[in-house]
Amino acid sequence: TPLSVTGLAGEGDLVISTTGVGFLASAFDPSGAPTHPLYQFDVTTGVAVELGTTGVVLDGLALDNNTVQTLYALGQGDAVNADPATIDTQLYTVDQTSGALTAIGPIGVPQNSPIAGLTFAPDGTLYAAIDDKLYTLNTATGAATIVDASTPDFSFSSVSGIAFAKGASVLANLSSRAQVLGGGEDVLISGFIITAQDPATPPAAGTTKEIVMRGLGPSLKVAGQDLPGTLGDPTLSLRNANGVELASNDDWKQNSAADQAVIVNAGLAPANTEESVIVANLSEGVYTAILRGAKDGDGLALEEIYDINEGNGLKTANLSARAMVSPGDAALISGMIIEGSTDKRTLIRGLGPSLADKVSDPLPNPLLMAFNANGTLIETNDSWMNSSEAADITASGLAPSSPKEAVIDRIFAPGGYTIVLTGNGPDPSGTALIEVYDRE
Repeated sequence: TPLSVTGLAGEGDLVISTTGVGFLASAFDPSGAPTHPLYQFDVTTGVAVELGTTGVVLDGLALDNNTVQTLYALGQGDAVNADPATIDTQLYTVDQTSGALTAIGPIGVPQNSPIAGLTFAPDGTLYAAIDDKLYTLNTATGAATIVDASTPDFSFSSVSGIAFAKGASVLANLSSRAQVLGGGEDVLISGFIITAQDPATPPAAGTTKEIVMRGLGPSLKVAGQDLPGTLGDPTLSLRNANGVELASNDDWKQNSAADQAVIVNAGLAPANTEESVIVANLSEGVYTAILRGAKDGDGLALEEIYDINEGNGLKTANLSARAMVSPGDAALISGMIIEGSTDKRTLIRGLGPSLADKVSDPLPNPLLMAFNANGTLIETNDSWMNSSEAADITASGLAPSSPKEAVIDRIFAPGGYTIVLTGNGPDPSGTALIEVYDRE
């Protein structure tokens, strides 16, 4: 399916971030002029913007998803007109707002082909496929080191792209939309756990997971139109398992310059300056993000939690969202993304009655619905004891205490899903909780 950037010519490359922002480089613009344009595009809508001209033919692009989403590039100087044998290929960083390049240094190996591959491994190592061999690149100096000189070459002249296959799937992101009412208990609360991706091989001591949390209100839309009744000024608070506040934010541009760079480079800058963002590097543990209105405001709000440095030995797991539920637009709606190449067994609980010792108005009879990325209803449950997986739910130790509470226990393919929790029966209002458990 063509995006809005078409008609480009010449060698180049593209890269897509974990947040759905893409970058596209080309030697020539649509008129055929060798201006070396760099574009940014949205992979969902196809909307693209020319950021500027780089002045250099970029043969490979790679985003370091383990840092602040730094964009790197391989460039060959005047590769349009020069003899390839005389070109000294450089490693650059790319300004993601203007396309301007900053040279790191020459890679130090000849490049005869006008195309190359560039990618980051999950551990943060930068790899390059140049001509018919594979190298690692030093991101501080640009110097290339052949991976294994004794290994035969690729058996063809050049490689236009390389990538690492994703391993076991993970729950990468969680979002929750709900009605926020005043400053009492009817706020939007999301919980998550940071834990080892593989307990058998825990990460090195001191390893942290970089998380970006957003609290949105004014910018919320449905089918391209402003959503009515949104929360005008959302605020965020991040707390640890002991309830100690680790960070807070009201307006996202109140963040430090370094954190604003993380937000912008991840493609997560809110459209409205009154929306809130927290950037945090978190060690293993249990965390809670609380979204409420400034000055106890009311309205629909969205809370999002993004894992922006996947593959460093830690993962987000056991995600949850608690909020007030009522008929109409005030359902509790959670989105989850399963990233990777394998299916994932996931158990989702919709709780209400069992919250009676925590809140004053628990939802009496929760109804859970799961939709795929196309909006197709794939499963629904009203009472977990009526589920075909009731025996397995009991064996898992995750059976709710009330038979009126709902559970969906199934295998999900990689992709995006929406979980909707509403009230069922004659009293469809009250505080409810969605919990998402990674069972693998």
